[in-house]
Amino acid sequence: MIDANQINEATGEVWSTMLGAEPSPANATETEGFVSASVSISGAWNGTVLINCAAELASQVACTMFELEQEDLDDELIADALGEVANMIGGKLKGMLPAPSTLSMPTVIRHQYLADIRYPNQTLGPVQNFEVGGHALRVAVLKGEGQAVSAVA
Repeated sequence: MIDANQINEATGEVWSTMLGAEPSPANATETEGFVSASVSISGAWNGTVLINCAAELASQVACTMFELEQEDLDDELIADALGEVANMIGGKLKGMLPAPSTLSMPTVIRHQYLADIRYPNQTLGPVQNFEVGGHALRVAVLKGEGQAVSAVA
């Protein structure tokens, strides 16, 4: 199983390498306007890696990743950027799990409230809250084969 330290390690490494910023541990403070990306891991261990962040942070990620200004972004570029972040963090976490396993393509959605996301047959595991540039970032791991769970702990 993935633990909080592994989430911290994977998130910090991906964020600093890809985006040149260090996420700091924090309490989630933003409650509205999220972009979420998830990847599923299947194989010896089954579950989902879920990245939630404030919409403003998702836009900043896309600007950094694609070297664009805010006015040049569209929803597709923001989704591509956050999907790639989820893919990279999910890939790092997958490497910490027993083999064999595969990683799905990322799924990205915009939603108003964090509680809007539900994952059937998944049990909420470790959740880490971060702050990046004054915005909330949350990384959660959900384990397959449990009861339906909301993305909120």
